[in-house]
Amino acid sequence: MEFRTATDGDVDAIVALVGHAYRGTGGEPGWTTEAHLFQGPRTDPGDVRALLAAPELTLLVAVDGGAIVGCCTVAD
Repeated sequence: MEFRTATDGDVDAIVALVGHAYRGTGGEPGWTTEAHLFQGPRTDPGDVRALLAAPELTLLVAVDGGAIVGCCTVAD
């Protein structure tokens, strides 16, 4: 597994990853699901790009086998 700073090319994969983490593949219940709290996407490309552009934040991704499998934002 590799850890690196996210780039604009990672935006779509991060949106999909976050959506899967908080909504699951079919809305199935789980400890992280928010589907019962509100409708719509958990995040969108604009939200992720705003994180990438914020000078006080670093968006990190975990990459395994070429796929993004994790992410986190680190604040200064």
